[in-house]
Amino acid sequence: MILFLDCDGVFHHRDEGDESRLFAAEKISVIEDVLMGKPDTDIVISTAWRIDSHRARLYSRLPQIIKDHVIGETPIFPYSYGLGPPEGHREVEIQLYLEKHAPFRPWIAIDDQEYLFYPGAPLYHVDGTRALSATDKDGIISLMEEERQRPIEEILLRRNYVMTEHETYFRMLDPSHELYRGGLSSPLPALADPTI
Repeated sequence: MILFLDCDGVFHHRDEGDESRLFAAEKISVIEDVLMGKPDTDIVISTAWRIDSHRARLYSRLPQIIKDHVIGETPIFPYSYGLGPPEGHREVEIQLYLEKHAPFRPWIAIDDQEYLFYPGAPLYHVDGTRALSATDKDGIISLMEEERQRPIEEILLRRNYVMTEHETYFRMLDPSHELYRGGLSSPLPALADPTI
C-alpha cells in the first residue's frame, strides 16, 4: 500500500499563516497512528511542499516515523513551469510515479483538494479548513483496506483512463526532462468508463 500525502489542508489549515502552527503535531499524529503496525505501507510525498526551497522545510518538520516510510516523491507536472494546473493533475503525477516505480501496488491519496483528482479516485478527502483530526484515522484505514482488495486489473484500467484524459498535456512534456523520465512506457487507448 502506498499513501500519497499532501500537507496543506492535511497537517494544518489550508490558509494557515502562522509559521508556528504549520505541521501541527496533533494532525501529524493521525498519520503516525495509521502507520503503526503497517510496515508494508509506504509514503510518497505529493504535496507542493516538495518543490524548490520548501522541500528542506518539509523534511525538517516531518517526524521520523513518517520519514521512515517515505520512499519517494511524485514527479512535478508541467503546471509548475507555467502551463497552469489542469483538473486532475495531482492524480496524473501519482500515476506517473506508479507507472515507473510501483505499477501494481494499491494506493490512496490523502488530500484536501478534490479537483486535483478524477472522480472515483481512491482519495481520502480532508476538510482543508480543519485539517486532519483523530476522527479521520478510521476512515483512512478503511479506505486502505478497501483498496488492498482492488483487483490489479482495475488499478491498471484506472491508470489507463487517467493517462488518456491527459494525453494533450503529455504531448507538451519533454520526455528527456529528468522529472518525466520513466513516464508512460507506451501509448494507451481510451476507455469508455471514467468511474473505474
